[in-house]
Amino acid sequence: MSDRNKIIVLASLCAVLTLTLLLGIFFSGNCRSSRAQNEPLLASFSGKKVNQIELFSEEKTVTVTETEEGLWAVDYDGTAAPADTSRVSAFLSAVAALPRGKKITANEEKYGQFGVASESATAYIKLVSDNGSEILLLFGNAVADRPGFRYVRAEGDKQVYETSDPGMSLYGQRSHWVNLKLFADASKSSDVQSVSVKGTSPLEEGGTFDYTLIRTVGSENDKELVWKAEGSDKGIDGMRVDSFVRQITELKGADLVIPATGVTAENAAVTLVLGFRDGTKQTVCVSAAAAGEERFAVTVAGSGKEYAVSIYALGNILKPLADFEK
Repeated sequence: MSDRNKIIVLASLCAVLTLTLLLGIFFSGNCRSSRAQNEPLLASFSGKKVNQIELFSEEKTVTVTETEEGLWAVDYDGTAAPADTSRVSAFLSAVAALPRGKKITANEEKYGQFGVASESATAYIKLVSDNGSEILLLFGNAVADRPGFRYVRAEGDKQVYETSDPGMSLYGQRSHWVNLKLFADASKSSDVQSVSVKGTSPLEEGGTFDYTLIRTVGSENDKELVWKAEGSDKGIDGMRVDSFVRQITELKGADLVIPATGVTAENAAVTLVLGFRDGTKQTVCVSAAAAGEERFAVTVAGSGKEYAVSIYALGNILKPLADFEK
């Protein structure tokens, strides 16, 4: 046999041995076990069929239900508040992606040890389908040596697994499910041409406001737009006003106020009226009464929603005229 043929034979044998070794590893018990742990916890789950979500975490229950119009609403003590559909979709995707993880035990006597007993689970997720069927996932204690993992058991299944935490501390807050931005489009701050602030601040060290800032031409020979204070000859720092306007249009509540306090432009402690380039106006109304600890009710007139805004956030938008003067 020639040297060339010997090399070909040896190369073929090496290829066969390598393939055999790889196949052995792939089909080994460890590899099969690893693949099984990465399989979905709910193999046949479809979020499209779910029309109600119930979560329990940190002694609080959150219920999110699909309405007849195909929208979602989160229950606020008997009042249905509009839920953010994108957050519902993200949650259902997170549940569908939960890995089955490592098998721990199927011994019912040990459920309490891992926190997955039916009557004493640390947290749970209940998913109700449009046909009335339910899936109940019981989440237990955190896995000591695996940060971000918890023990879990599906009701009706004796087996306890390790799985990644689906974010119960986040999803377990009903305020997470709603859009808490006062203005849907914060980019509209560039279209604001005037800001009028009037009233008395409800904050302890607040003041009384009565001024209007207008974006206008600097002079007859200068066509660049600048900010000026109506009725005042003092120079105004345009960058500070631009930042002020952004803080108003980007204002976000910590939660919804339900039941509403009934704050309007007529009874508000302070109103901030934004005038836009297209001639429209929107009024932000700040309540005189507190809405929770260190929060006040704030609404955009006509929106039908009140938001609990922190005193810190209010401090950024309830500013005296002197703060904008050069």
